[in-house]
Amino acid sequence: MGLLLYAWGPLAGPSRRPLPTVDADCLAAVTYLRLANAKFELVEHNDPSLSHTGHLPVLQDETALFHGLDAVLARKSDKAAALDAHLTALHKADRAAVEALVRDHLEPVRQYMWNLDARHTSTTHSRYKPLLPLIPRWLHLHSARRAVARKFNAAHRTDWLTHVLAGDRKPTVRPPAPSAPTPSLNLSLNLSPPAQDDACTWSRADVMHVARALYTTIAAILGDYEFMAGGDTPSSLDAVMFGALAMHYYPAFPDAESAAPPADADADADAEKPAPVAPRDDPPTLAYLLTTEFPSLVAYIDRVYDAARIGEIVVAGASHEEMASRAPVPVDDGFVARVRRFARSDAAHALLSVAAGAALLAGYIGVVRAAEERRVASAVEEVRRVQVERRRVAVERQEREVVVTEEKRELEGAEEERDENEEHAAVVAELLEDEDDGADGDDDE
Repeated sequence: MGLLLYAWGPLAGPSRRPLPTVDADCLAAVTYLRLANAKFELVEHNDPSLSHTGHLPVLQDETALFHGLDAVLARKSDKAAALDAHLTALHKADRAAVEALVRDHLEPVRQYMWNLDARHTSTTHSRYKPLLPLIPRWLHLHSARRAVARKFNAAHRTDWLTHVLAGDRKPTVRPPAPSAPTPSLNLSLNLSPPAQDDACTWSRADVMHVARALYTTIAAILGDYEFMAGGDTPSSLDAVMFGALAMHYYPAFPDAESAAPPADADADADAEKPAPVAPRDDPPTLAYLLTTEFPSLVAYIDRVYDAARIGEIVVAGASHEEMASRAPVPVDDGFVARVRRFARSDAAHALLSVAAGAALLAGYIGVVRAAEERRVASAVEEVRRVQVERRRVAVERQEREVVVTEEKRELEGAEEERDENEEHAAVVAELLEDEDDGADGDDDE
């Protein structure tokens, strides 16, 4: 079994040149294998969960799987060694710096423009439509928006890129969302991020300023050489850099580019590249910025594209043109085939989402109803408990009243008996006095 490279599907929609994948890391891996003259088959696989890292590409050889671009580049092989044989130790150290530059700076800039800039999002959505069904596509793009917003929000709080690349200019922070807890700026790590995860505190002009600084740095590294390591021989350095820059330059965004000034009317209509236009303080796209201010980088991107023969790549047995056009493959029109096609369609996923929503709503109603029943049962139990308590208190009160009444009766009986005893004693005393008086009279006689 030969090499199999599992990667995102081809770039759909308008593009200056066809690309076999919509992902920068996957394109870097493809370019790396092509520059190394490795024989491999590019397999379209639009599920990043295949990789342990959560990111494509994944390279499979006879013995193992290599997850992510770093693992693909680190894989040992004779052809890979031959590709980088002319690199010095300093060049190999530079590759780590280039990978960090791409991962931490270039790719977030592209993700911002694709996912957060209003003039790019519609085209971005259409690019993923042939690759993912409705629900997975929405989840993927929503996750990408949140990730890039968090990246730049954290960058603002930690001065990421501000001193290294942006120079003296500080990011212009837009007013926070209405639901934000405080109007103060997030200038400290101790402050909370914006209330909305996809509300980025960086403006489009700030990101373009960072992109210009990045391109300036890369152009300075490239200098007058044809490739990143110097000389006329490409290396893995160029594969990594091309994967990022190609995604900045080749994809076209008609909604954004309509804001650019028209090209010169005297320009050759059959020219392969658009006529140069004047630089702008607010370039509409990254490609516009590259074309107008960094022609050496544009030439470098085309040079690596041609060196790696990207346009000749076959994706899972189909030519790139067939995959890019997304033309439907003739299939059986039988009932089972129609059911299978419908199950893979956006309509089926929409119905599934509606059914899932209805199930969630029914479950929510059931939970609310059960909670209400528990609340009513608890209230009834509380009423019963109160009634029992009241009856107990009433019985105790009655018992106390009976005891008090009996005590009163006993006291009254004792008083009457005492009075009778006193009267009896008084009568006896009178009788005794009378007897004493009679006895005294007899003695006198």
